[in-house]
Amino acid sequence: MLLKGIALCLIVAQSTVLASYQVFLYPHGDGTPGCYSISTKSKRKCVCVKNFKTAVVENDSGGVVRMFSTSDCTGNYATLGYKQDQINAYWVNSVSFGPSGTSVGPSGCPSRFGSC
Repeated sequence: MLLKGIALCLIVAQSTVLASYQVFLYPHGDGTPGCYSISTKSKRKCVCVKNFKTAVVENDSGGVVRMFSTSDCTGNYATLGYKQDQINAYWVNSVSFGPSGTSVGPSGCPSRFGSC
């Protein structure tokens, strides 16, 4: 019984370490195809999205998601809960997501991300 408990603890610890955080960005708010994903594994990340038309931001599994009007994740922000969407997100210029803590980045402001 003790071995089963230890094995279960190791599985839970491993899945926590390997957690992946993902946020989706949609350029159109009308259901038109087009989706981009940004993700991180273990570090909290700040991503500049000011060069990307962002109609909808979706917290798929992004952990603590914060949306900023600045391009460097500083200043006032709006928090997006788990499995929630921010519609009319044209004001969002950077997104911070991942585990709690201090964000890494951004490193430039890309105009394209990986497709969903």
